[in-house]
Amino acid sequence: MKQIAIAEGRHEVIICEDGAPIKEVFLAPKEFDILLLLTKSGQTMSRDQITKALWPKRKNPKDTRAIDQHISRARRKLRPVDVITTVPARGYKITRTVTTGV
Repeated sequence: MKQIAIAEGRHEVIICEDGAPIKEVFLAPKEFDILLLLTKSGQTMSRDQITKALWPKRKNPKDTRAIDQHISRARRKLRPVDVITTVPARGYKITRTVTTGV
């Protein structure tokens, strides 16, 4: 089974299969931050919650469609592992095992 490992200090994401690394994935800084935030929260987070966590000084937190774009790009880069799931009318969550601190 494929899963991902996050090396937070090195800003790296690695796709693993049966515990062995098979591919390193390069995410943009905000893509990485969103993935890490969702992983650490362990729960469904709304666009508004993600926006407030990543851009606390943003004047218009209701303009959250940028989150959709970052998540879309991260999903493409993390294929074939489907890690980020959309929860209709709620937000996003992590649905696969993610190891941090590798």
